[in-house]
Amino acid sequence: MHQDTSNEPDAAAMAGHEIRGPLGVVAALADLLATRCGPDGEAARLTDLIRLATSQALAVADDLVDRGSVGAGAGLRVVPGPFDPAVLAADLVRLYAPLASGGAARVTADVDPDVPAAVISDERRIRQILTGFIGNAFKHAPGSPIRLMVSMRGDRVCFEVCDDGPGPGAAASFTAFRAPAAGRPPVHGAGLGLFIADRVARAIGGAIVILAGRSGGTVARLEIGPMPQETVADPSLQDREPVDAGARPQVVEALPARPAPPVPGRPVIGLPQGIPPSERPFYGRTALVVDDSQISIVLMTTLLRDFGFAVAVARSSAETEAAVALRRPDVVLTDWTLAGETGADVVRRLDEAFGRERPPVVCVTGQERMPAERLFSGLLRKPFAPHEVFDLLAGVLGHRLGLAPSAG
Repeated sequence: MHQDTSNEPDAAAMAGHEIRGPLGVVAALADLLATRCGPDGEAARLTDLIRLATSQALAVADDLVDRGSVGAGAGLRVVPGPFDPAVLAADLVRLYAPLASGGAARVTADVDPDVPAAVISDERRIRQILTGFIGNAFKHAPGSPIRLMVSMRGDRVCFEVCDDGPGPGAAASFTAFRAPAAGRPPVHGAGLGLFIADRVARAIGGAIVILAGRSGGTVARLEIGPMPQETVADPSLQDREPVDAGARPQVVEALPARPAPPVPGRPVIGLPQGIPPSERPFYGRTALVVDDSQISIVLMTTLLRDFGFAVAVARSSAETEAAVALRRPDVVLTDWTLAGETGADVVRRLDEAFGRERPPVVCVTGQERMPAERLFSGLLRKPFAPHEVFDLLAGVLGHRLGLAPSAG
């Protein structure tokens, strides 16, 4: 009997979306823990492994969402902005560094000095592709050193993941990039990762090619061209200072597996517990968290209290109305998807309570597109890192607090 599979891409996308939520919580808490346990010791090593495993799982969740979009004939969401390819390469080296201590080959990076310090493209999508390339190298060339090379090919930035394994062999024809009948993506294990990577590369104006290395092994190459500056989603990013080219690493060895130390003047994200509350950046301010997920509530309240906020919690628009009647918050962070309602209902209740004096509202969402974006003072997209929460709040409240967003 024929089985109707026409809805499979939507099911895959829904599963990926639901998985990203809790994985994002794990990733954010691991980042927070990394700032507290110090750079050495068993706790630090285990934290790094959690961060690596979570990053890999998030990449799989992204692939599921993208598989659903491709299968449904929808476009992939692209959010271009300026980023430094050398910093991205160093981050990836640092991410995989814990595997070297476990006996696996280490990942190194070599960044050509001609690579510009600021490139306009979607950094998250590029990271998604390169993470897949590196994962394939670990899988198909076990024990081989893995090198991430970043260079220029004309006006295009070229990322190459190279290994010393058996080489691509017959797979070099890459029939995996060609979807089966009716344009459907291949099943898992039949080139799905490369199929998705190819679609993602095209969406950002790039291209993928898999080559045999000159001395053996495989070279997985991603080339990207600059996106027009006017396509940058967040105008504030256009004013961000690029990393000084002279200070950028040209050859990155296996970097320490810890997050980079804070930039001088940058607020510390994930403040050590010994810092008195009165010295925390948002001390004296109140935040209201509106969410119906207990896990998400615990994560957000932990971060906000770390930043110095007093935190109140509501699980619906009705509870929001009751909470603000007791104490006016300085900022409200609401999840978009609540039980039987949305963040727009929360905004409506706040408008009824405060009118034009309504406090700023930040919407926390994992959705690719927001139908009511104009209602909010800011959007925090899942999964997020602690510094992204801080930076957004500094932008929303900074003029009142005298704070500047963190650098990076």
